[in-house]
Amino acid sequence: MSIIIPGSFPARRLRRSRTHSFSRRLVAENQLTVDDLILPVFIIEGQNLRQEVPSMPGVFRLSVDMLLHDAAQFVQAGIPAIALFPCIESSAKSLMADASWDPSGLVPRAVRALKKAFPELCLLYTSDAADERSSVALGGRRVIEKKKKTRKNTTCQTMYRKRSYTTGL
Repeated sequence: MSIIIPGSFPARRLRRSRTHSFSRRLVAENQLTVDDLILPVFIIEGQNLRQEVPSMPGVFRLSVDMLLHDAAQFVQAGIPAIALFPCIESSAKSLMADASWDPSGLVPRAVRALKKAFPELCLLYTSDAADERSSVALGGRRVIEKKKKTRKNTTCQTMYRKRSYTTGL
């Protein structure tokens, strides 16, 4: 048996559950807090550099020293995690993404500096792909031979080696 309410939906919408603040909070589907945030950070080689990203007004690429300065503000604001997006010079890129596992490279230096200064900060190196370090834009998932055959074992070794040097594992 169904109950017929005069002026039923969509002509009449029952809003009783949204009348009071408590009720609205109780039935809310999502609640976003600072604990849910991951801040994207773009990093570059150099000292005391802050370059605006042309395609994203108000967003900057930071050198590691500037990143440390800004990270203090992120931590103070309660942001629990940052995602690192490196910008590698074209001259440092190679087919085998050698810059990916250079212990003195941009990402490992940034990770070490951030972890030393802010051990509580969660760091995400956003891309297991080596494309930002490779001279071939493949999404970093595969190492390709001249005949365009995927060399899966080489790819896996490359990614493992990169992860080891980036994370210190």
